[in-house]
Amino acid sequence: MKIGKALKYIRIRKGFTQKEVAGNIVTVSFLSKLENEKTNISFDLLIKLIDRMGVGIEEFIDLSKNFEETPSSLMNVIEEIERQVTTKQCIEENTRVKLQEFHCSLASLTEKIISCIKNTGSGFLVEEIQNCIIEWDYIGHVEVLLFSLFAPYASDDFRLLIKERFLKLHEYNRSTKEYPFDHLRLTALLQKRIDSIS
Repeated sequence: MKIGKALKYIRIRKGFTQKEVAGNIVTVSFLSKLENEKTNISFDLLIKLIDRMGVGIEEFIDLSKNFEETPSSLMNVIEEIERQVTTKQCIEENTRVKLQEFHCSLASLTEKIISCIKNTGSGFLVEEIQNCIIEWDYIGHVEVLLFSLFAPYASDDFRLLIKERFLKLHEYNRSTKEYPFDHLRLTALLQKRIDSIS
């Protein structure tokens, strides 16, 4: 019988830590070795451990036999799920950090462009930015940020054109994911920004 594997499976399924199960019955180190099938345990201690987890002896014996027949299939599934959860958490954290870095870089770049417009009074640069904005098919966080920083330098006609164009776009459709962000909230922000400038 795979006693250690069955103990580990039950412990994880019931949400116990090794420390909670070991308590004053065995050491955490001993329980870890037992769960990895690197040591054996006396029947008396085994009964105390499974009793602490609220499992009957018959259920435990049946589970242990199943581990004998399919040595690691259940544990492999559990370990794979744990790996996937850890990987997903790492990906989410990395994405959040990269998004913050992107927003900082974008804000810095936009500030430099605005500074260049102020210092040179370049109508050409303003016109190029306006042409770029007109080509947008939708607005997201990036577009709202860029437009908000650029709007004071745009012509009145351009601001009216943008207001008419973007405030008439249809709503965000969650099923098709046509827009990556909450369109209604962003258009409201854009509307406030345009109204404050006009």
